[in-house]
Amino acid sequence: MPKLIEEREIRLEWTDIDALVEKKRQSSMKRSSGVHLSGVIRYVLTSAGLLTPDDVTDEMPLRMAVGMAWEAFAVGLWPEMIWQPGECARDGVIGSPDGVTGDVLEEFKATWKSRLEKCEEKGVRPPPKNILEQRSWMLQIGGYLHMLSLNQARLHVLWVNGDYRQSGPQYFMYLIEFEKRELERMWANLILPNVNKAIPEQH
Repeated sequence: MPKLIEEREIRLEWTDIDALVEKKRQSSMKRSSGVHLSGVIRYVLTSAGLLTPDDVTDEMPLRMAVGMAWEAFAVGLWPEMIWQPGECARDGVIGSPDGVTGDVLEEFKATWKSRLEKCEEKGVRPPPKNILEQRSWMLQIGGYLHMLSLNQARLHVLWVNGDYRQSGPQYFMYLIEFEKRELERMWANLILPNVNKAIPEQH
């Protein structure tokens, strides 16, 4: 199980907007043909019945466009980050990390899921979702870490609807750490056995 090192809400000020650093992608956005990590993860979760309706909805084209716009904006808040460093590959699987800062992987997500758990009991404020239980995100992060021989990642999440309690959008940053043996086990047990079952991308 990965470890959550830090969870922090990033509250933007106008000074943050003024201080935005103009970023350029280090690589083009063109994806190579072949089996991508996202395709393997989609197959794993779908075949296990674990792909939730929220996961599918977040992949709709317009919502993906919002996620891309969020990423393009938010990278400017982190001056040292290398944005879109380029594709990586391991064992025939291709990955496209969002960014890297030193020895830390950077990933950005925009989601319409609630930041809080569901709760039917009136008057009780539900707890925040356990970010480590967001399976698709953890598999993607773990896969990229293994491919890049890293063990820490910062996940930047724009909760578009916040807590669904009139909070408005919320930006949370999560620093997550995996053990090397954990990454090796995930790759060997979940990714490698399913590489040939995922649908290759054609570009």
